[in-house]
Amino acid sequence: MGAKTNIGRVKSRTKLLMQIHQNMHTKSYNPETIQSYVKWIKDYIIYNGTNHPKELKKENVEKLLAHLAVDNNVSASTQNQASSVILYLNKNIIKTETGLNTHSQSLSKGSFAQQNFICK
Repeated sequence: MGAKTNIGRVKSRTKLLMQIHQNMHTKSYNPETIQSYVKWIKDYIIYNGTNHPKELKKENVEKLLAHLAVDNNVSASTQNQASSVILYLNKNIIKTETGLNTHSQSLSKGSFAQQNFICK
């Protein structure tokens, strides 16, 4: 992969994060919430090899949530926060039909209960 491709990805990611910040600020989200969402989305992008979220599939989300549960041993509420952020990203920013089912189960360490995703 050439340097121009990497530079293009960084610019695209920066533009996306600025768009998220602006969208949430316009909707009067708390600055701390905005900061948290931007951090989660940045982590989501980096975890997936700096690919743009438009390129990512439900399997990418499942892998991230499994990684959080199994490798990082995070709580169910932290997994739900990550799920909510990705749902917000898909629904409000990139406007894809890929999203999380709001009735999804959390992953727990040792069991790979599958998240329920809607992918059309």
